[in-house]
Amino acid sequence: MAQKKKILYVLSKFPTFSETFVAREIRALQQEYGQKIEILSLKNPDQKQGIHEEFSDLQKDCHYLSFFPVFRLFQTLLFFKKKLGGKKLYSVIRGILGNTRGFNEWLKTLSIMPKTAVMAREVIEGEYSHIHAHFINIPGSAAAFMSQLSGIPFSITAHAWDIFSAASMESLRYKLRLAKKVFVPTQYNKNFLSYIYPYAENNIIVMRCGLDIGEYKYKKNRPLKDGVLKIITVGRLAPKKGIIHLLRACNELKGEIDFKCNVIGNGPLYREFEEYIKCHNLEDCVHLLGVKSQKEVRSYLEQSHVFILPCVITENGDRDGLPVAYFEAMAQGLITVGSSIVGIPELIVDRKTGFLVNPFNEKEIAGVLEKIREQYDSLGKIRDNARKKVEKEFDVKNTTQLMLEKIQD
Repeated sequence: MAQKKKILYVLSKFPTFSETFVAREIRALQQEYGQKIEILSLKNPDQKQGIHEEFSDLQKDCHYLSFFPVFRLFQTLLFFKKKLGGKKLYSVIRGILGNTRGFNEWLKTLSIMPKTAVMAREVIEGEYSHIHAHFINIPGSAAAFMSQLSGIPFSITAHAWDIFSAASMESLRYKLRLAKKVFVPTQYNKNFLSYIYPYAENNIIVMRCGLDIGEYKYKKNRPLKDGVLKIITVGRLAPKKGIIHLLRACNELKGEIDFKCNVIGNGPLYREFEEYIKCHNLEDCVHLLGVKSQKEVRSYLEQSHVFILPCVITENGDRDGLPVAYFEAMAQGLITVGSSIVGIPELIVDRKTGFLVNPFNEKEIAGVLEKIREQYDSLGKIRDNARKKVEKEFDVKNTTQLMLEKIQD
């Protein structure tokens, strides 16, 4: 199964806490299939943020190039002019820039072209057989540019915000046309991309984000100690996660049932949430815990009963496709509550593998949580079904095997 040559992963920034699923995928390719992986990080890492400790060693195989490597760029342009010819080189550059829309997207694409051109030459001269980008917006453009220059095929994993709010339709169609394969985590995403560029439908593959199932121990016995329902949510504190609706639902629940709600994550809405909790006297039952390591998150999940993330589609179209946090919680045996939008119902089948809610209806959310509290001891079948679904569809060994098979077709 393993390829002898290397795969180059193109990422916006590595490492980063919010994209642990990428590190998990790379690790599985290395350990399970002996695949050699190197990484091109388009941005330098945030030293304050770091990476989950179990993936810290991946950074040794990561390339960081300066914003404008003047001398190497001059050599590179001469190299590709000789290799491709002036007209072809101009056509490649024009193709990448000409399929953007708006100054912001054009400028971001232009800014990564010098370093990706330099890397494209290294791809030719090194032992690389394939280029793979995570996110179809700027990383996808970088992979397409390097592929056009080097002649080495590329693929993309397209997620959610990069499809629905970060890239123009022109840019999406251009990369869908050029990519050997495009992987998406949900059928919802595939339907959207197939609609905007039908010719690529057969090359768009539904591939779930994988979990190392062995790291997520299924805890069957989760008693309600002293009758307190322990609720947890994990995610970036950004509008699309819908966490404000959970806080409002907690305000509805206050005085109705005994509960504790832990919120793990950080983001632009942290202060707003802090103020809401204070103004509504929720300090005793709702706790903002900030960012936690993967090990700590699993520990908090193990101590909880219900996971909820009421995701929404924002006014600018930003949305999640299928947040990893859902199936991490389901793998550990939590009752999971999610929104009845985008690709989430592909994982959470209402009242079979979890519960679906209208994220904007806080009374409905509170009602579902209250019902879970009342019927908790009889919901074991839902928890079992959820774990089986995650084992079947989200095992990283299987998802990475599918990826290798498809890019080797």
